[in-house]
Formats: sequence, C-alpha cells, structure tokens
Amino acid sequence: MGRVVTESVRTRNLRLLRYPKFLLVGLVNAAVDLLVLNAFLLVHPTLSSPVLLTYNTLAVICAIATGYVLNRRWTFRDRTTNTWRERLLFWIQGGINVLINDLILLFLSRYIIAHLHFPLVVSSNVAKGVAMASSSSVSYLILHFVVFRKKPETSS
Repeated sequence: MGRVVTESVRTRNLRLLRYPKFLLVGLVNAAVDLLVLNAFLLVHPTLSSPVLLTYNTLAVICAIATGYVLNRRWTFRDRTTNTWRERLLFWIQGGINVLINDLILLFLSRYIIAHLHFPLVVSSNVAKGVAMASSSSVSYLILHFVVFRKKPETSS
C-alpha cells in the first residue's frame, strides 16, 4: 500500500511540475529564437518578406532543436522512449510550430509596419512574441498528448 501511495504522489508531482518545466524550456527556446532572429536582422536588416521568413525559420529551427534536447531530457523524461517514432513526431510538431510561427510573423509584422508605423526591429519582435506564444501553446499540447504521451501501464 505504501509503495502505491508513494508512486501515486511521485506521478502527481511529475505531472504538476511538467508545465512549469515546459515554460522554463520555452524561455530558453525564446532566448535562442530571438537571439538568432535579431542577429540576422542586425547583420542584414530587411523589409523583404521572404528574407524575414528565412531568418525566422532558421531561428525557430534552432529553438526547436534546443527544445527537443531539454524537453526530452528534463520536462518529459519520465515519458520519453527515444524511438524513431518519438523523434519523427517531435519534428512533425516542429514543422507545425514553424508554420504557425512563420504565418503569424509574416502577417502581423506587415500589419504593424503598415498600420502602426513601428520600426522594423520593433514590429518584427512584437510579431515574434505573439508568434512564439501561439506556437508554444500548440506545441505543448502536441508534445504532451502525442509525442511524449504517457507510456501504457504494463501489467505484472
């Protein structure tokens, strides 16, 4: 009985800590993402949508790679299987993340520049913040319920 209670408490604690861990990993990913995007904008400022999307896509891919390592080894470590299926699903989720991120960045940054007349760097970073928050929410749901879903209970 004591072991069942202890295991149940441990499982509940892991579950309660998972989202805050995901948020911390997300902060690291956001830093990587913004650092890479702003490095590109600093070195070669652009108003070209295709170039901005290229910058953004590369920045998001860097953040996703960082997120894979941190989420697999820390956030979802009790659920990881390290299988090809898990890796494939993670990168499919990453592709969805890039798509959401790019679409929001493209439309919102153009809107902010055209209608609010903010400078390029400001509009790109505001749009990037909204894009990151939106794509991160979707990513958490996919990671939690699909990629790193709870392992089936084995009967002993």
